[in-house]
Amino acid sequence: MNFNSFIILQPSLLLGNRKEIRLAEKSAMYLMRFLNWLFVGPLKKYKAISAEHVAKAMLFAAINSSSNKQTYSFIEIERMAKKY
Repeated sequence: MNFNSFIILQPSLLLGNRKEIRLAEKSAMYLMRFLNWLFVGPLKKYKAISAEHVAKAMLFAAINSSSNKQTYSFIEIERMAKKY
């Protein structure tokens, strides 16, 4: 396929409501709300992030895309979400 741009967002655990009940995921979401502050430095990319922030970052990246391929992790996703 010939796309003008290709954007990859790599969030860690997504926080938010879900229709499905996944016990392990629900437990991880609960724990990460209290443990996120421990993830600093190189571990920051593993912080849990709200699905709303990821959606905002997706919109921002799609509107402001300038190159062929871009990959974003937690830090960039959070930065873009705050701009949108």
